[in-house]
Amino acid sequence: MADTTTTNLALTKPEVGASTDTWGTKINTDLDTIDALFDTGPVLKKTKGGTGTASPALVAGANIGITNAWPNQTIAFSGTLPVASGGTNATATPTAGAVAYGTGSAYAFSASGTAGQVLTSNGSSAPSWGTPTVVSQPNCTVYTSGTNTFTVPTGITKVMVEVWGGGGGAAIGQFGAGGGGYSKGILSVTPGNTITATVGAGGTGGQAYGNDGAAGGTSTFSSLSATGGAGTTASFGSGNGGTGSGGSILNLRGSKGNTVGTTGVGGVAPYSGAYTLETGQGSGPGGGGYASGNVSGTSGSAGQINVWYWTA
Repeated sequence: MADTTTTNLALTKPEVGASTDTWGTKINTDLDTIDALFDTGPVLKKTKGGTGTASPALVAGANIGITNAWPNQTIAFSGTLPVASGGTNATATPTAGAVAYGTGSAYAFSASGTAGQVLTSNGSSAPSWGTPTVVSQPNCTVYTSGTNTFTVPTGITKVMVEVWGGGGGAAIGQFGAGGGGYSKGILSVTPGNTITATVGAGGTGGQAYGNDGAAGGTSTFSSLSATGGAGTTASFGSGNGGTGSGGSILNLRGSKGNTVGTTGVGGVAPYSGAYTLETGQGSGPGGGGYASGNVSGTSGSAGQINVWYWTA
């Protein structure tokens, strides 16, 4: 059997029983081949896939500590790792439930919130946890007559108010009375305070020839006011609509009374309804009265006040 060689290093494997005088030389050659792979150390040469150093230990730096001996060395950072290097540039330790945020130069962590809270931005300052405000369906207090007292509920600091003046009354004839005015606005209020809500009555209709229809009453709530529509006159004149004032959103005039055929049609207050041609009465709050021929004129509809507010 002839000599053979190893697969990777091609080292000579002497033929068994046939290298009596040459096996030592062959073995020495193999050892020299193996030794040539290493530098003094011994360390495997870089050209052969090694590190070229006797102990490839990590080197400590200003903020880096090295513990344990090669090859089980451990890196420990004693400073901060810059953001550009994948760090936080800070030494903060997050608590459970904390949220990371940027300070402009580093990453930091918010405090931990509690169940149900939401995180709110504070601009360039740290975000904070808070309980969200839940808005329910709006509440509306409605006044349809007389003088009333509205007490501001707990927790309410603003209300939206709509005010309609009373409709004018109609005299006998064929003309309609004017609709009440309208005002709408938002008011700042204080919980527990009281505000007077006065609803204007509808003007009385004329019950006999020569009697004018009365004007509708004025409705007021704080700074909002809506005058009543004018009544029709015995001399056959339709009544003008009332006016709204003091509202931060809308201040509108009610429509003037009119005539359809031989029937007077009452005017209407804005956002309150529409003409009812079958009877001629202005519908909704603040509607003006009507008359038809020799029939006594009808009274106008009373005004109304709606106070809207939202509770958490």
